[in-house]
Amino acid sequence: MSNTSGLRAGRPSRAKAEPPATLSAVIGADEETQRVNFDLAKCKHRWLKSYVAREGTTITDLLTRHIDSLIARDR
Repeated sequence: MSNTSGLRAGRPSRAKAEPPATLSAVIGADEETQRVNFDLAKCKHRWLKSYVAREGTTITDLLTRHIDSLIARDR
């Protein structure tokens, strides 16, 4: 019996989605990094950690994307 419908049994493979390109990834993927430190009220830090967890990202990625958007807007 041949399968003419094109459907197959089994799990579909999951294609890995490419992460969205950030300006820093486009301009300077090999650029040296610099650590940034600043103080933040505990309640704001707690909220920020909760927010990025809900969004499925990290604080670093969130802030980097925001800074990239500011850079792009300033050009």
